[in-house]
Amino acid sequence: MKLLQSLSRLEDKDTLNQALGELHQIILLMQPSQISSFTYQISKQSPNASLAARKAMLQLLQFLVTQHPLHCNIEKVVELIVNHARYPELAIKEQCQQTMSSTVRHTFQHSHCSLAKGGEGNMMVLLDSLFAVFSEQTATTKEAAGSCLAMAVRPSDAIVPVTITATARNIEDVRHTFRQLDKHGCKLTLPKETIVLPNGTVLLFVQSTEKTKALHATLTSFLKFFPAGWTVEPFSKVEEFFLHESLHKHCDGLSLYVGELLAEVTGAMSRSVGSDGELYNCVSRLCQNIIEWNEQCPKLKSVLKEFLPQLFHRGLLSLNNRNKKFWKERVEVGNMVSWLCKAEVDNGFLAVNYGRISEGLKRAKAGVKAVRESWGGGGEEDGDLNKVNFHELTDVPPIKFTENEPEINGEGFSEDEEEGEDEEGEGDGNGKSHAAVRKKKKKYAYQSKRKPGGFRSPRDNTATGSGTATVRLLKELGNKSVAMQRSLDDLANATRGIKNQVKEIEVEVRVGKSQEIMSGLATQQMLQAKEKEKETEEKERNKPLTDKENFFMQQGVDIRFDGGGVSLWREVQWLLHCGEVETAYSRVLEGGSQTDLLRLMGKSGFGVIEKLSGRGLNRLFETIGEMLNDGLFVEHLLPWVFSLVQCGLGKKIPNWLRESLASGLYKLSEQPDEHGVLAAKLHRHVAG
Repeated sequence: MKLLQSLSRLEDKDTLNQALGELHQIILLMQPSQISSFTYQISKQSPNASLAARKAMLQLLQFLVTQHPLHCNIEKVVELIVNHARYPELAIKEQCQQTMSSTVRHTFQHSHCSLAKGGEGNMMVLLDSLFAVFSEQTATTKEAAGSCLAMAVRPSDAIVPVTITATARNIEDVRHTFRQLDKHGCKLTLPKETIVLPNGTVLLFVQSTEKTKALHATLTSFLKFFPAGWTVEPFSKVEEFFLHESLHKHCDGLSLYVGELLAEVTGAMSRSVGSDGELYNCVSRLCQNIIEWNEQCPKLKSVLKEFLPQLFHRGLLSLNNRNKKFWKERVEVGNMVSWLCKAEVDNGFLAVNYGRISEGLKRAKAGVKAVRESWGGGGEEDGDLNKVNFHELTDVPPIKFTENEPEINGEGFSEDEEEGEDEEGEGDGNGKSHAAVRKKKKKYAYQSKRKPGGFRSPRDNTATGSGTATVRLLKELGNKSVAMQRSLDDLANATRGIKNQVKEIEVEVRVGKSQEIMSGLATQQMLQAKEKEKETEEKERNKPLTDKENFFMQQGVDIRFDGGGVSLWREVQWLLHCGEVETAYSRVLEGGSQTDLLRLMGKSGFGVIEKLSGRGLNRLFETIGEMLNDGLFVEHLLPWVFSLVQCGLGKKIPNWLRESLASGLYKLSEQPDEHGVLAAKLHRHVAG
């Protein structure tokens, strides 16, 4: 119940920070058996939630995998990340990357089944929902999925919070403390992600291992300037392990399925037209792993060499893309080539075609400054690259290999074939220009010779040489099917509206007929009831009056026809008239209110104390003690306690009743008025 309340408060910006603190504390105190329920509630949150709420849910998932790495359902966590990656906001995309990075670093490496080659623990099975996104049509979704995949290849630093045991009430107390530290020379900025738990503990999150260590060391050195009761907790053994852990174990596990991973990446490139930039980034991050851990994990480099023809075949398509919107792909191709050179990943193919690839990068249109900067660290051999004016948007001719052509399923093409086609184009007598015919022939020859990649993805049913055209056709079919579905939905809604109108008319007709019938029956019943009432009233008037009825008749009340009965207070009046005081008090104490009791006490007077039996007296003063403890009707009840003491019965009532009266009198004695003085005097007679 507490979890659901906290999750619902994430929607309100006024209670967002408080809800985050409560949920972080729930995660810290959570048992392993409760993790599945927590992730289920996260998955059931509304997709129409605010941006802050959706980002907070991803932060909670990230904190969950860091605190409980051995007990999380990894496949469910990845699925939740993919669901959030479908949102177009940049802040959600960045948070998805951080959550995926923490999941890979904290969970994939240390789960007991994460490195298994087959079965549920296989990383490729866990990332299945991520690869499925590349078959969708939304470009932003595929870019977000590619960035998450890049984090799965090489995660960023571990995120470990700096914990301060404190008595902070809210974030303002933490800000005030940091301002005080700044006055004493501690030049620290409060991290943006600061969480205050309900118990006062403060969690500080920074996105770098080195910054986390520096922040912890600085706060520890200035501990004497903290408020009283505030301490910086040392890192636990688990946190120390993650802070000093390298990616060696991750790269070692990555070696088991790097071939399958690259096959999925190349297959996804043929499906995600226009959003391949993050997929090239995956290869770049794989090269960074090779540079750092090539000696321990040589398989990464050897397998990547086998995929160079497929990767550059897709890279050249991105370079030749004339759409200005896809300039980021050209930047990432430059980055990929740069990291391949740094990692020395080459089997003779890259060295031969290096000049042509760099020439394609120089002449890539719409690249502007970003391409030059990304290519600047690649160790280029062409010194004129930085002199190129990228602001001039020039056409990019198709880039083809003349030597060491990347063979796709054993087939390739050379310039000789193209020249033959050019000659055929020049001989065309349709009145078209030679340049246009030549361009068309080259484009047709280039596309017709392309074949599916040698490492085609099992999910890639459209990864053929005409992948772009196939995706475009599928997109058109999808748009048409959506339009047809909308038309069918509109028709169904119109039909449903007509049916509802017919039902309403039928209901109105039925209701009108039933009302006529019921109104006639009701009229007959009312007439019969009035006749019976008249007959009953005449019979009652003819009966002789009883003593009780005669008593109330003298007071002007005919109880025979007054609501069909006698009220409580009229019955109490009759009992007092008959001398049944004990019964009257018993009747009021059982079914009356406090006001009825005070009315009876005023009617009977103080003398009734000596007339009541021991049981009746105890019940009366038990109620008086309760009202005194609540501070009710003090001016009416204190005289009754005084009469009890005056009659000498104060010492004869039971001890528990004396304690109740003494407690009420003690509370009243603290009041600075006449009631407090009287209560203080009565207290020693009752309590003693």
